Amino acid sequence: MPKELNLYSKYKYIWEQLDNTMDSLFSYIQSYPLIEMDSYGNITVSNTKENADKVPVFCCHLDTVHNEEPQLELIHNDILMTMGGGGVGGDDKCGIVACLELLHKIPCKCIFFRDEESGCRGSRQFNAKSLKNNLFCIEIDRRGSSDLIFSASGGKMCSDEFQERVKKAFPHGTPAQGSITDVCVLSDAEINMMYVSGGYYRPHSDKEYVVLSELQRNIDCLVVLANDIINNPLKDKTYKRSVISYATKGYTPRTWGSYQTGVTAGNGGTEAGEDLFGRTASDYDNPGEDDYQAMQYGRHKKSYK
Repeated sequence: MPKELNLYSKYKYIWEQLDNTMDSLFSYIQSYPLIEMDSYGNITVSNTKENADKVPVFCCHLDTVHNEEPQLELIHNDILMTMGGGGVGGDDKCGIVACLELLHKIPCKCIFFRDEESGCRGSRQFNAKSLKNNLFCIEIDRRGSSDLIFSASGGKMCSDEFQERVKKAFPHGTPAQGSITDVCVLSDAEINMMYVSGGYYRPHSDKEYVVLSELQRNIDCLVVLANDIINNPLKDKTYKRSVISYATKGYTPRTWGSYQTGVTAGNGGTEAGEDLFGRTASDYDNPGEDDYQAMQYGRHKKSYK
């Protein structure tokens, strides 16, 4: 029996891209019955024709902050790094890979947003009200392995009941405060939303890396959660929250500072040491050089089975 492909070999073409597009996604999604692209270029894929508006929704973003295609290296069949060129782009290729895997595993809809890194411009153009009948919406776009983001930028995005169901499906998960990503601007949908870790570390730097086993674990947990809510619906799937709005005028792609040694003000940044949403280096994992070398040589220790 042939060995199952890991998340790198199975989606190698996705990992190799600087930014992904319909062209790079097409071979992975062409067999699904519903594929739509809106006027901004956001891509929605459903793996079922019946009740496509009443299934779970997962999302990610297609762009990265990097300017060079990565020269990828897979260490110990688990840790994906670069040995030159730009960063891995796990933010948010991990989300893309997760969505493609989820389309294989459960009835769902997946949305691939454009231009998250330059102010969530793609998701701001998306018709969020089209999701109002779906069960929930979760984005895979967060550093680390265990963060569960129920609140971001001061706004709660889901009900207490939904949070408890998520925590049950993610026994290793830890609630954390978020800043902003695509689900933060989709409040018009009025359904439960959140975002979760994707197994990437040191985002927005040339020393970014991805732990594939951690990404796989969270994909498995999302499958458990989706099946639970499909079979045992929430008492109330609706959730109304305050609209989170940030001006995007003047934002341009790849204007972020380096999160490796600190953050510098990019186009739209408020002051030295902040990015364009006011986040500082302390908001990001920032292991020292010894930690990075440990990752490079495969000494990343996992505390889970």
